Amino acid sequence: MNRKSLFIPRLLPLSINSSSRYFKVTSDRKQDYIPNINLFHKAFINDFDEDARWHFFEFVSKNKDAKWDYFSDLHYHYTNNIYEYKFINENFKIIYQEFLNKELTEHIEFEKNELYIPILDYCYDKPVSINELQNLLSEKDRIFPDLETLAEKVDTLFYQGLLYRTPDNTEIVSIVNIKKQEL
Repeated sequence: MNRKSLFIPRLLPLSINSSSRYFKVTSDRKQDYIPNINLFHKAFINDFDEDARWHFFEFVSKNKDAKWDYFSDLHYHYTNNIYEYKFINENFKIIYQEFLNKELTEHIEFEKNELYIPILDYCYDKPVSINELQNLLSEKDRIFPDLETLAEKVDTLFYQGLLYRTPDNTEIVSIVNIKKQEL
């Protein structure tokens, strides 16, 4: 995929005015907000009384949760770096490699007869529960794993960053496509 064709969201502060959905909720805390104005607006803001300003200008909170700074840092990182991955199919193993800006950052080897690869495969197209996963594995002539063993394998993949799961394993989804061979 051409990276330039990707949509990259811009981070903007949440602004409110008198027509905003949340204005009534914040109207008793107007002192916590400052005008979000440009140079053109700055020339006219003093022509309006305090209440009228809320009809014509946007206001942003003076206080910002520190989580927004963390989110902004993450946003910057992921929009300014390129992550890629591939799977390499060898004789008795399948190798997962992850790259950051073309530099190898992760190398994980899986034996072909292990459950890891089928787990990633069955969980890629849609989220499945651990019970559904157990049934899928048994339908495909694989070893019918007990739920405890299967949960351990899912946890291993979760901690390796290759899939997400709910704490109770009712939704498990792979974030990598095992059929991806090329960068």
